[in-house]
Amino acid sequence: MRGALGTVLLTVGVRGRRIDDHPICRRCRFDLVGVYPGAERCPECGRVLAEPRSVRSGARRRRSGAIAMAVPLLLLGIGGGGVMGWAGVTSYNWYGVAPDWLLEDLASSPDPATQTAALTELATRMAADALGGDRADRLVVQGLAVQADVQTPWLAAWGSVLDAGLQAGRFSPEQFDAYVRNGLQFALRTRARVRQGEQAMFEFRVMPARLGPGAAGQVDAAWGEVRIDGESRWPSKKWGSAQFRFLGPGSTAMSSRPAMITGELGKHELTATAEVAASLTGAPGAYASRVVTFTQSLSTSFEIVPLSNTLVKFVDDPSIAAEMARAITVPRLTETSQSDNGVSIEGGIRSAGLPMPFACDVYIRDSSGELHLWRRMCLEAGIQAESGYAGTLSVELGETADLVFRASEQAALSVPGFDLSWDGEIVLVGVPVTRLHETD
Repeated sequence: MRGALGTVLLTVGVRGRRIDDHPICRRCRFDLVGVYPGAERCPECGRVLAEPRSVRSGARRRRSGAIAMAVPLLLLGIGGGGVMGWAGVTSYNWYGVAPDWLLEDLASSPDPATQTAALTELATRMAADALGGDRADRLVVQGLAVQADVQTPWLAAWGSVLDAGLQAGRFSPEQFDAYVRNGLQFALRTRARVRQGEQAMFEFRVMPARLGPGAAGQVDAAWGEVRIDGESRWPSKKWGSAQFRFLGPGSTAMSSRPAMITGELGKHELTATAEVAASLTGAPGAYASRVVTFTQSLSTSFEIVPLSNTLVKFVDDPSIAAEMARAITVPRLTETSQSDNGVSIEGGIRSAGLPMPFACDVYIRDSSGELHLWRRMCLEAGIQAESGYAGTLSVELGETADLVFRASEQAALSVPGFDLSWDGEIVLVGVPVTRLHETD
């Protein structure tokens, strides 16, 4: 009984009351006043307005009171009633049995958890071709609008809906181009403060921040002139082009270029443009080979300071030395080949949960002494990351070797934004050495 009453109240609440007599597009709910019946298509979603049931009369406002009364009744009804019903419903996925119209409405909920749950179920149904065509098309239009609005926090579940719509063939070529273009975020970075007369690193980043969880692809960027305060400093041929590959929304691809800083002391504006060509691997049909091209403009600011200024703060804190050492592991240390130039070494460093950033050079130490293996390694705090390194040594290693990580200002200066570092040394003793070449 409670469930039936809840369903009635929810239907009344979501349907709402009519507040005007404007013509409304049924697909995207766009108000067509002043447009219909003169226009052939909806200016928002492109639906043909002459089709049957393409336009309804009157915008509606939801009855929030009825919805608020309906939810607990529905929950109690699903769970079987009473306290036991409420306990049972806490683990019951009622989104899996909710009607399509209710899920579509909850996709606009102000509560992120509710919105995510509804969108996840809608994505599942869209992937299984279990949604009506009009509703699936509406969700694609709505998802692309959310994606394009960078002021709206991005939910991964919207990416899942758009991925499902893409795979289901719901994207027009124009919608696909918008999906790729708005899904990629670009950044131009340099240090907040750079020293006059020194080389500074400028970094271009590509982040698939507003794409679906399965999105992978490639970006080719040909950089145009780089300007400081509107004045051309480096022509495009100096910067050339860069190729980026990305896998999933959490990935970041970057390309760095050094440049000599010769401007006046004080604040400056750095701007650059790039001609971008982007594609998605795994896209269906013709979209698999479709390349989306556009121009991306980027800017950042920095301050030129005297050469005598200190740019990186090093913190001498012996109390975190043990925690720093525990956070760094070496999954591999390999001698790959031997030649007249020496022995080639490759390896990897894995960091997880460093209490403080650490800019360092890497040295290798065995019975023959200590050699500089790798310069300029920057390990960020609080994240899991893996860094590779390679170098050439003049002597072969033994069965094990010690790796030494020593704080380095030059390492910190090589990465834009690395302004703080632990000032210490970590020694990993007895790292096993794998040898892939024959010894003499």
